[in-house]
Amino acid sequence: MGKRSNRRVLNAVQNVLIAVLAFSALFLLSRADLIRGEALGHVFVSSGTATAPQGQSVASHMPVRIAARTSGACSAWFSAATDGAVFEEFSPLLSESIASAAEQETTSEEEFRRALENDCIYYDFTATLPMSFFMDLLGGGDCPNVSVRALLLSSLENDTLVLYAWQEDKGVYYRWQTAVPADSLSSAAERRPGTAAEFAFLSGEHYQFLAPYTLLTQDTAALPDLAAQSLTGTEEYDAFLTALEFNVHSNFRYALSDGTEVTIQSQGTLYAAPGGTVTYSGNGGGIPLLTVPHTGEDATAEDAVAAARNLAAVLLGERLGDGAVYLLSVENNRQGSVEVLFGYMLQGVPIEFPEGYAMRVTIENNTVTAFTLHLRRYTLTNRSTSLLPVLQAAAAVRPQSGAELLLGYFDDGGDTLQPTWLRK
Repeated sequence: MGKRSNRRVLNAVQNVLIAVLAFSALFLLSRADLIRGEALGHVFVSSGTATAPQGQSVASHMPVRIAARTSGACSAWFSAATDGAVFEEFSPLLSESIASAAEQETTSEEEFRRALENDCIYYDFTATLPMSFFMDLLGGGDCPNVSVRALLLSSLENDTLVLYAWQEDKGVYYRWQTAVPADSLSSAAERRPGTAAEFAFLSGEHYQFLAPYTLLTQDTAALPDLAAQSLTGTEEYDAFLTALEFNVHSNFRYALSDGTEVTIQSQGTLYAAPGGTVTYSGNGGGIPLLTVPHTGEDATAEDAVAAARNLAAVLLGERLGDGAVYLLSVENNRQGSVEVLFGYMLQGVPIEFPEGYAMRVTIENNTVTAFTLHLRRYTLTNRSTSLLPVLQAAAAVRPQSGAELLLGYFDDGGDTLQPTWLRK
């Protein structure tokens, strides 16, 4: 404890001296007209604690697949995003339904499927998360305290909509009565045309071995190819070292035989592999970017996610090009640590990695103790690729019973990514 206190005092004194010198230098430069007045704000801001770039929204959006059934016909939107125009059309009805949800109870898979066969709107967020995270995407507000992957609005009963939720990891289904008129469903579903589609469990014997809620279309799907680039080199590595308050001129900086850059300091070790994979492990060392702000004795899951989001924003910034980050999962383990996984997406289409995530953050004792991320830049091209017809894609995954098909990209480190059917 004494060493830590001494270090904090020393750091505080150093920060004061640096601030005094910085203000003195800026004053002299401004008097000499070497820096324009409007540039000073940026200099002051950049000298503080690292935070997300201005206007950068990290993990505040997600891919979402939407299906709507009216008068027996099912339409779907396979590559929507929660910050896109399609979701904007369908989200008010969902938000209103969640806000008025009452009388929570568990229900059966049979009832959930029956609701899908009737007039309904289905929202599949592709990841199981606390409903509060989805509610934040809708503008905030109170909501049931359950974790869900998909939400369903159905006019199966009564004159008001019923809200259903599917918690995939536990195979549990919930239902709530809402105060939203049932006829609101059809008016919302008819505002925007979609692609003719159907769920696997309603699509005949050729698809019965797929996960039941796999959305299928017989239309030929085509998506743009992506140009991909691993971000490596001294400049990128130095930027990471600076963000994590490592000394870029450290005597404990060296390269391994395979080209991996390594820097060891008191707060931990940073590795940067030639393929663009960056890994950190350590104790945080009191570095603000690696510390989880919290008000209680210990950080909550929400605090951990907020800190992980900020870390992703600072480290990734604009580096992803046309890509974006979204939250994949939050897991508390028995040892009290929290693991937060992020994925990458482009225009609502997920980009899958062999490990199943694009970035993993481990938090222990209110500190980020480890992270791994793929540092890749994605650019949309003018070329597009048609995917395999869904029947052929389904046949290809048949040996793996219960698999789900998703439209997406698979990043194996190549320079070009073509759209494909992802098996989940």
